[in-house]
Amino acid sequence: MIDVGANIGDFTLHAASIVGPSGRVYAVEPHPRTFRFLVENISLNKACNIVPLNIAAGPVSGTAFVSDKRSDDQNVILRQDDSGRRVKVRVARLDELGIAGVVHLIKIDTEGYERFVLEGAVGLFDRVEAIYFEASEQQFRRFGYDLAELLAWLKTHSFRVHRIHNRMLKPVSPTGMPVGHTNLVATRPAAEDRLRVTLPLRE
Repeated sequence: MIDVGANIGDFTLHAASIVGPSGRVYAVEPHPRTFRFLVENISLNKACNIVPLNIAAGPVSGTAFVSDKRSDDQNVILRQDDSGRRVKVRVARLDELGIAGVVHLIKIDTEGYERFVLEGAVGLFDRVEAIYFEASEQQFRRFGYDLAELLAWLKTHSFRVHRIHNRMLKPVSPTGMPVGHTNLVATRPAAEDRLRVTLPLRE
């Protein structure tokens, strides 16, 4: 499992308990202060199956700037015209991290940068079963795209996108966009079949 935007590790630690000692969770967190909290939480919980990575996941390798707000969960990748305090961070593509085997889940919570994280993970897609990501038109538009474009792009890579509503998977289409912030699940057919066991599909 890959947790992009791991913050202090809540989701990461939960995932680590699920994958067990034979699995791995790659926790990606770019902000150096937040990353220190993440590493401390991993140590406190004695989680030996987590690989913490102090990078930003993006479409190309290089560097970028993240905001430096006191509220760690509000820090974001900055555009060139953004103002305010900032921290320079390393950017790497998920493709180049040497992650082997099946990737059962990529979770992405990057405040609108989701499209670019995915562009750097295309080389993994044949081994990725599901992607759980935050969707917000307001945040996506800040980076020059919208949900309809992201849905179309994921479709070209054989993913179907759903939202979870009342413990059911409901397909998301360009004509039925969710309003506001929501979490969506993009699945490969094999993973979708397994999800149907616990989350019935509502067409």
